[in-house]
Amino acid sequence: MTGGHQPHQQIATLEALLPHMRPAACMCEDVHGAFQPFYSYVDGLTRLLHEVNGPPRGVHHHVKSVHAYPGIIVIEKPEPPVTRFEAPKRGTDWHPSG
Repeated sequence: MTGGHQPHQQIATLEALLPHMRPAACMCEDVHGAFQPFYSYVDGLTRLLHEVNGPPRGVHHHVKSVHAYPGIIVIEKPEPPVTRFEAPKRGTDWHPSG
């Protein structure tokens, strides 16, 4: 994915291109500092990925995972697009010994 290096350009590019990209990973560079606006935007994406039992919103249909590295954000796109976030229960109930 190519686009500008300013935070508002990074956000606009991600939102415009991610829905049209093939499943893979995209890398966003020049993301320096925890308070950089694009980093904050991506942090918001990861927070919504933790919501379970509900349909994804916005670009979340196209986000499988987000990885943060020094100066770089990597966003993986799933195959096929996500239609629902859910965390099904598996296994048995845990009973602490005591």
